[in-house]
Amino acid sequence: MRGNIQRVSGNIWYFHTRGEWIVVPTNGTVKKDGRAVMGRGIAKEAKRRFPALPTTLGDRLSLCGNIPLLFEQYRLITFPVKEVWWGKAKISLLDISCRLLNTLIDNYNYRFNITIMAKPRIQRVYLPKVGCGNGKLDWDRVKPVLDTRLDKSVCDYMWVEYKGLRLAGSQEV
Repeated sequence: MRGNIQRVSGNIWYFHTRGEWIVVPTNGTVKKDGRAVMGRGIAKEAKRRFPALPTTLGDRLSLCGNIPLLFEQYRLITFPVKEVWWGKAKISLLDISCRLLNTLIDNYNYRFNITIMAKPRIQRVYLPKVGCGNGKLDWDRVKPVLDTRLDKSVCDYMWVEYKGLRLAGSQEV
């Protein structure tokens, strides 16, 4: 079932502190030292909160390529919006990332079902306006892609209308 993703208002990290999964927009650049480039926006904040993440992500990018990757220990899923850190986001990459995100979560939840509660199922994922900040895309072009490609039968997708850095007081709109 595909349809409109739900909108919530607040800071994406507020939802993360409440035990929810979040999407971190990323690029496919790996530095010479093996660490992923995570220098702006939500990726930079994820790097600050989880110092080992750039190395782990760099290893996985080198092995798997620039695809959505799940980090269970952090409740994060990377979401490629750019090929390289200095480039602009591409609608075609967002489209592919959406499709792969559905598959990644569906496979994770399938493993949950066959291991009978060995780990929590992903019921909801919070996304920022992927590709619209440092990626320079227009939300009016991005939102229809997300609405079309994100499969609501996999989990509830929630896009976060950014409302500043305050953690307290985030609520649904």
